[in-house]
Amino acid sequence: MTPRGAGPGLDGDAFRNRASKKIEPGTTLKLGAGFHEIDGNAFYMTDFPEDFTIEGAGMDATVIRLTRVIHTLGGVQRCRFRDLTIDCNNNEILDIRKGGLVVDLDRVRVVRFDSGAGGSNFLSSSAGAIIRSRRCEFTGGFGHGPRHGSLHDIRSPALLTMLDCRFELIDPNLTRLYDRSSAHFAGCIFARQLRDPRENAARARFVNCTFEPLLTREETSALATRPLSDLFPWLR
Repeated sequence: MTPRGAGPGLDGDAFRNRASKKIEPGTTLKLGAGFHEIDGNAFYMTDFPEDFTIEGAGMDATVIRLTRVIHTLGGVQRCRFRDLTIDCNNNEILDIRKGGLVVDLDRVRVVRFDSGAGGSNFLSSSAGAIIRSRRCEFTGGFGHGPRHGSLHDIRSPALLTMLDCRFELIDPNLTRLYDRSSAHFAGCIFARQLRDPRENAARARFVNCTFEPLLTREETSALATRPLSDLFPWLR
């Protein structure tokens, strides 16, 4: 197991211009304020680095956009996202078919997962998953299908832990948790939901969570895609 942060540090330019495709275990990619595109092909047909961290300057300051969904030969072990906004670009950010998925998000906003195509998920895995999110915002309404966003499509046992997070216009998809799975939500806020996330969610536990009124039929019909400039005026 690679010690946390034991690998090299990279900034955005060094990451894009590195001579080798291989990223060392323990690497931290530090991104400053602004908009950054990351090509998911950087991880295609390679072993995803263990203990890899992508760190920004704050969810209101740093935006990363994945130009392609991340597929790997194996799984994703201890990938961390911190202090940034992830623009899923009307796609998933991770699609893992074997090897498992272990992801940690801290002070991260996630947008544009709600493509209206397929499952419209933030991430998917068919090989098991452990996901921990703390002080994050999962915000729908910015993708092509603002009525259709969901948190995950995990077709295998999973453990989801969500602490002090906000969910807006996103289905946590708890009805589709497989056997030997569980989800724990503590101190979370569910706002502008199309349906109550507690319905048919036998494998989920909610502690000190706030559930705001569901959208009315009229409000749902009026939903339209919002521009990212609503969140980031400097993207105009």
